[in-house]
Amino acid sequence: MTAEREVLHLGNWNNLSPSELGLAAEASSVEQAEAAARAQGLAGLRTDTYVGPGLLVSALSADFQTRVHVFENDRYVQSVALRCGSTPPYGTLVRFAGSDEGLLLLALYRSPADLVADVPAGRGPRMDVFVRRGRTFEFARTVSLDALAAENGGMTSPLFVGHDLVEGVIFLARDRDGVVWKSAYLMSM
Repeated sequence: MTAEREVLHLGNWNNLSPSELGLAAEASSVEQAEAAARAQGLAGLRTDTYVGPGLLVSALSADFQTRVHVFENDRYVQSVALRCGSTPPYGTLVRFAGSDEGLLLLALYRSPADLVADVPAGRGPRMDVFVRRGRTFEFARTVSLDALAAENGGMTSPLFVGHDLVEGVIFLARDRDGVVWKSAYLMSM
């Protein structure tokens, strides 16, 4: 098994608002948003898209940005604020998943310090959960992943497999040194 250390991309620490990215409601596409983010020097761009009956939603995140941008039918709808406090998030992984609550947007993020040192309890990886109400996503809760990260020697390069939290999605990552965790986890809500 190979180790693959995660690189701390120090592209742009500037936390950009939707207007600074040129996002216009019901007009901007995901592709335009990604191009604008790259032009502004943002690194670590991540997207996810969910396709359901009559529904196409996408999300876009980037390193050191405190918002996740949401698109419906390839048009910008809203930006949801992460509950990251004063530390800009790093490696924000976005994922849509169905649950008993409806469609959820999961935003897993970490502190940049996670890559270089142990962080105090309560400040490790977290996942903000947003539930879709009408055409927008509303904050529901934050889930701490401190214990899971500590048990596995850190959490870098996280990955969700699947879109159904009733059945469960598979979650795995690499430890702080880039070694794949010995176990994958079935996460359900």
